[in-house]
Amino acid sequence: MSLGAKYGGIVSTMGHELFHGLGLRDQKAHLSELQTTKGYQDAKKCYGAYYASMCTVEKNPKCPDGDIKMDEGFCDVEGARIAFSLLEKALQSNPQRRALKPLEDVRDVQEKSGYTQQQWFFVMMGLRNCRLEKDTEQFENYKNDPHPRSSIRTIATIMQMPEFSKAFGCRRNQNMYHEKPCEAFPQAEEKPSFEKKTAQFRDVNRVSGDTSIIKIRAMFKEASGKGAMGLAAMVSGVWMLMMG
Repeated sequence: MSLGAKYGGIVSTMGHELFHGLGLRDQKAHLSELQTTKGYQDAKKCYGAYYASMCTVEKNPKCPDGDIKMDEGFCDVEGARIAFSLLEKALQSNPQRRALKPLEDVRDVQEKSGYTQQQWFFVMMGLRNCRLEKDTEQFENYKNDPHPRSSIRTIATIMQMPEFSKAFGCRRNQNMYHEKPCEAFPQAEEKPSFEKKTAQFRDVNRVSGDTSIIKIRAMFKEASGKGAMGLAAMVSGVWMLMMG
């Protein structure tokens, strides 16, 4: 298994669990001074609003309760950030590890995939959250569960990480381009500046139910009854939407 896959699947999970000791919801004695600071309170509001915007992708969207979801979401994001930074340090300390050395039984898959170590990190993180339920079914099942539903869990995490945009070359007019970060523990060093996301898949659009994802679904539905010509037109339209 590649180093990136290990960090995306195992280390990010460890990071998630560790951040429960630094979580947002409960008052913790060892964080009493930190939890009263403006930065920490702002981060709490940011995570709550962010996860409340992860509505079902329908014309009449159903939105989760951000106060319920924010703590697990916070652990997802902060744990993934730490895990990715550790992966980068591991690759810098030993450049030879940048070359994939997969196990024999997955050799062909990993060698031919063309993924970098950084990309494998996010691929494995996404595979960890795969489910077969519809988005609306997951919403109902996860309505009172503190965990974000699986259909948006990875998406919500990667849109808080400019590292994903860099790894896959995302542009600001594409849906998975990162958004304004919520940060309970901002890094001390100066942060790089990024272009603001322009894709329609933003919080304001998700809450209103007006996203390019909905347009793509509508095009698929319309094309299903129009044969090959309708399908060709739909594929062309989807390409235009994704490319902006």
